[in-house]
Amino acid sequence: MKLIDENGRIGGKISIIDIIVIALCLLVVLAVFVKYNNDDTRAAKVESKTITYTVKIRGIREGTVNAMKKGDELYESLDENVMGTIADIKVEPAVLKMNMNNGTWVDAPLENRYDVELTMETEAELNDGHVYVNRVNELNVNASITLLSRYVQFTGLITGINL
Repeated sequence: MKLIDENGRIGGKISIIDIIVIALCLLVVLAVFVKYNNDDTRAAKVESKTITYTVKIRGIREGTVNAMKKGDELYESLDENVMGTIADIKVEPAVLKMNMNNGTWVDAPLENRYDVELTMETEAELNDGHVYVNRVNELNVNASITLLSRYVQFTGLITGINL
């Protein structure tokens, strides 16, 4: 009795093509098992903690300033996730840097406009040096952020993150 007969079957019962198909199926099952049952080491590095970050808003009207209060929750404008609670508000008259004809720069006050620095407090996740609020909104220094409350909407610049 030959190992492979004239029909290409091993021992007269199983085809070589059948063995290759079964081996490929086992490899696919093994690959799926390894992909979905491995230990994700990055998940262990996620740390959740309360942080503060500062947002600088330039040249806004007095009505907008008056609509912001300590303790107000602010939301991210696109998906309405809570981005934090206002912990502190610093208001100062807005100024505009102007280049004069003689080449010097002067600070020109902007009438009825204010610069505001908000200190925001929120729960965030720290993952490999990145700071995430709501697991999707990444905070970066010098990044523009649009926030809104029940009464106002504004765009500011993140000037600092305190972990």
